[in-house]
Amino acid sequence: MPRIGAKRMRELVFVSHANPEDNDFALWLTLHLAREGYPVWLEKRRLLGGEDFWAEVEQTIRERAVKVLFVLSRASNMKQGTKKELALSDTIKRGHNFKDFIIPLAIDDLPPADHNIYLHQLHVIPFYRNWADGFRQLLGKLSEDGVAKDPSYNNDTVTSWWRDQYSPESGVVAATEKYYSNWYQILSPPAKLYCYDGQPRSDYRTNPLHWPSHQLGKRFITFAAPDYFKHNLDIRFTRDFVTRDVLQGIVDERFIPKSEAKKIVNYLLVDNWVRMMHQRQMMVYRLSNHKFCGALREGQVKDDKVFYDGTDGKPAWRGLVGFKTLGRLDSEKRLRKWHFGLQAKAQFWPIQAYVITHHVVFSDDGKTPWTDRGRQHKARRNQCRSWWNDDWRDRSLALMNWFAEGSDQVTVDCGGSAISVSSVPMVFSSPVSFVGEGDTSSNDLDEREAKSDITVGFDDSDDDEHEEAE
Repeated sequence: MPRIGAKRMRELVFVSHANPEDNDFALWLTLHLAREGYPVWLEKRRLLGGEDFWAEVEQTIRERAVKVLFVLSRASNMKQGTKKELALSDTIKRGHNFKDFIIPLAIDDLPPADHNIYLHQLHVIPFYRNWADGFRQLLGKLSEDGVAKDPSYNNDTVTSWWRDQYSPESGVVAATEKYYSNWYQILSPPAKLYCYDGQPRSDYRTNPLHWPSHQLGKRFITFAAPDYFKHNLDIRFTRDFVTRDVLQGIVDERFIPKSEAKKIVNYLLVDNWVRMMHQRQMMVYRLSNHKFCGALREGQVKDDKVFYDGTDGKPAWRGLVGFKTLGRLDSEKRLRKWHFGLQAKAQFWPIQAYVITHHVVFSDDGKTPWTDRGRQHKARRNQCRSWWNDDWRDRSLALMNWFAEGSDQVTVDCGGSAISVSSVPMVFSSPVSFVGEGDTSSNDLDEREAKSDITVGFDDSDDDEHEEAE
């Protein structure tokens, strides 16, 4: 790398990242680079000696950076701070004709087509599959480009910095910690699976409240009993099976192929859940993978709040519908409504459960979702960028409690039978816990978590917002 002026060589590896979203990865990367001997600089953490008297970010990139490692993520790709650092780095690269001055490190599932324009012609090192593999590729690149090491950066430097930043009580401690999963156990599936032969009625497929079935030729496989399914089908022939036997592959292959048995039950579990969402008059939105999620409409519950028992066992509530004020300062304001929704997938191993995933759907009127998926995706990235794990978890707990109508089970009507599902997720315990920076005890963690249960903002106004072109 050439000299900048006559006074000093470029010697620093600069880490550009979204703060706070990508702090954990950036800290991990910085410490590992320092341990390998590379002088590394990370803006927000003041890492590894000297940053207190270093110049501002701009001066560092202009005068001292030998490489700019751009932590590429959904967050950094849209944040103004990281975009400015990237633009400045590109200017320096072109002004000095530096080869591979910017090295993008991809850490999540951001599609290549969405990468910032400054990165489109650059080779991206993939960290999203495995941080260790990505780091090995990065070390190879730094070595190949002749980036100099500094003997003052080593294991002792990293250890010393860590001890200065964290108290001896920080790190892994012998304290039990609970982890909430997104597995909601199916306590009991419908006892029987029915096979019908007959003529479908005219509105069978168009009516969203029809009883779900899987068609095999002229036969229909369903959980719905004859007295219910006759509204879908003029039944000529009926054969029933024990659902648990079908899941174990015990079937009469004249009616249900053994290879298809689990897939059919899986389909029926999911489609009956979707029917329940229609029956509850929810906003049912078709996702890009042709699956469905359900969200509450505005005003469907009082004040758009849902109450539930928080993770601390105390009563709590969450807002599942809200709005954001959009528009420039000199233009007419409008509201963008957001709706928190859930999607159910079925699994049979290691336990039979619904895997509940969360989504956010947008509307103008609080009732009808936007049809433009690109617009939905863009709004979701903007609206949810400040939501943390507890925001998603608590809203999921609240909506599942609404499904259960305050009981300990969600009941999914299947037509003469039902699927019973636990209204709370499976919780796993770890015999150890991690106390991070600023954490003094598990009690403090519990207190912050309890506060988050009751802190909800509905009007997230943004006077300068103009991301959707009308």
